[in-house]
Amino acid sequence: MKKKLENISGEVPCADCLSGEMVFLKKRSNEHLFFQCNNCKKIDEIAITENDKGEKTLVLMVNEWDEVIKEIRTGLINNLLYSSEKLLKWSDDNKELLTKLQNSIAAWKEFQQLFYSFSGDKKPSLIGIPWQFLIIEADRALFASRSIASIGLYKESYKALRSFFELSLFGLYLNIYQDSDFFNKWFSGKRKTIKITGNDGVIEKLTKNKILSKINNSIEPNWEVRANSQYSNLSKYVHTQGRDSSSLWLWQHAHQNFNIESWEKWILTTINTIETVIIAIISIHPRSLIPIDYFMKFGFNYPAGLFFDEQEVQIIKSSFLDKRCLEVIQSIVERDKETINLINDTKKIKDLKPEEIEETKNNFIDSVKKPEYKEEINEINKILENKLFANNKTVQWSILLSIQKRIMRNLSLGQIGMILNLIKNED
Repeated sequence: MKKKLENISGEVPCADCLSGEMVFLKKRSNEHLFFQCNNCKKIDEIAITENDKGEKTLVLMVNEWDEVIKEIRTGLINNLLYSSEKLLKWSDDNKELLTKLQNSIAAWKEFQQLFYSFSGDKKPSLIGIPWQFLIIEADRALFASRSIASIGLYKESYKALRSFFELSLFGLYLNIYQDSDFFNKWFSGKRKTIKITGNDGVIEKLTKNKILSKINNSIEPNWEVRANSQYSNLSKYVHTQGRDSSSLWLWQHAHQNFNIESWEKWILTTINTIETVIIAIISIHPRSLIPIDYFMKFGFNYPAGLFFDEQEVQIIKSSFLDKRCLEVIQSIVERDKETINLINDTKKIKDLKPEEIEETKNNFIDSVKKPEYKEEINEINKILENKLFANNKTVQWSILLSIQKRIMRNLSLGQIGMILNLIKNED
């Protein structure tokens, strides 16, 4: 049997890489042999045993190489199923904390419409090209954080949360100072990211903003202390600084699993992190706390990223755990003359008549009749053909407005990708 096995060298294809062949490597005994692929170098361990009928049988033994595949496939799937079950039960039993997390992420999403600029805008959106790239990256990092936290990888989720925090603040800083040269050098890898904390760091520089400076001097702890503390806390998980930031402590097991205590700690940390970022965004875009019925002024031609309506403002306000902090910020915003003048001037604009809104709607639909928006156009046509909206145009408008925001977001992402050479132009 041993001789027969040794003679198969060069004849059995590798089941993993498919392009190599299994070659006899060594033996531990006459019944225990090792083979190695001459291409990918995978090692198979084979034992020769007897079954209950006394027949010789080959057994492929699991080794460390196979454990990698097992972790990726079976391990992750089993962990996801286990965590999903636990997370669902936790959600049913912890509605209040779940609502706080949902409010926080919903508020961040409301600000997304501020982060895209469009070529037709008369006024730029809050975060213009190219540094809105950082805000988009931050959004992906936040998504990653909550995704991996939900399956028990808490330490890694904090790393992603720190990335969200620093990318958000870095993007706001570049926008305020309009530092294209810094961005271009950083993006090309010729310059390191500016430090977040410390003297002349991003946090300190942001506090020089007129409104954030007032907020910073009016809340306790002030925004600068809060932001520095938040960044320092998140950094501990990157460097495993102390017991509480270690994987074993967070898991409470020798392997990753859903753990209620660690999950709830992540939620509170995430809410505070998002709130700290939102305070900085509000200081740059104070109109986000003063509602205006912008749709009646602009219809489907409304200037992207300039105003929020009553519902959007309430979502942002609901994200604050520190209601006293919100009251202080609201008071500062409402005393800012530039903001109030802009709001009042906008409110003086005459509301559009229904037929005028219909005209802006038709102009919008005509502008997106392109092959890349085939799916959205089909969705729009179904809404237009739905008789339920014949006598209720406002509902139809609201649904179409959501589709418009989605299309404009994708269009803006495409512009960013083209400018930064992140995607290829197929034209």
